[in-house]
Amino acid sequence: MKKKYPNLSYLMYDYFNLKFTYEEKSPEDLIQKFTTTENIETIKNTLEEIDSFLRTKPTEKECHLWLSSLENNCAFRHYNFTALGWIKHLQSKILKAFQQRTAIIEDLKRKSEKFWANQKNIKPKKG
Repeated sequence: MKKKYPNLSYLMYDYFNLKFTYEEKSPEDLIQKFTTTENIETIKNTLEEIDSFLRTKPTEKECHLWLSSLENNCAFRHYNFTALGWIKHLQSKILKAFQQRTAIIEDLKRKSEKFWANQKNIKPKKG
């Protein structure tokens, strides 16, 4: 069975289609908060920025620093608490995806090391 890895584009898709709710609000309520093109464009640009940042394969420390700077970004200070909630929610999903990716890389590294260690113990067949 093929394992499904975290994919930021799916996460972005969910945000733009408002498939999740925050604080028990319906998607319609959330749409009311983001009716202006400017708000949606800012969020879209930020998500694209996050996507390109994650493609640089940052370390966990870089990831934390970058996300905290995003939270303090002036562009978001004028948004209401629902928008801040979105960012918090997004941050936790990104960190979780980052940790899962790190765990997958470590697991592959261990399997590779084990494989090569076993190769050293294999004696060539006598012809």
